[in-house]
Amino acid sequence: MFTTATSGVDAHHQGIASAMASTTQQAGSAVGLAILVAVANSGVQATTGPTFVPGLRTTGPTAAALTLLGVAIAPSLRSVKPPRGKAPHDGSQEPECPPESSPTPGRGEDGQLLTRSRPHHPK
Repeated sequence: MFTTATSGVDAHHQGIASAMASTTQQAGSAVGLAILVAVANSGVQATTGPTFVPGLRTTGPTAAALTLLGVAIAPSLRSVKPPRGKAPHDGSQEPECPPESSPTPGRGEDGQLLTRSRPHHPK
């Protein structure tokens, strides 16, 4: 799943793409579980024992139907199209970098990592 989510994404955005895939997976699992629990508990007076079995029998086909719905929708969600006038990045060329004269955020003009200095308070 994560390979698919990050394919076609520039190297410096791979972490964001992976995080979005993970977050979406977790949110989908939570919502899906809530739906299945609601289906299992619908029309049931007790949540244990033999009176709960009809709710569980309904939950199985519901889970299968939701899975098939997701499989049917998934191919239409991901389409990589380059912006107009730009060729897709196939990895054969290096991505464009900022000019050497502009410092990287968090680094000084000499390229050294900037740190915050803490005032020294003797006791």
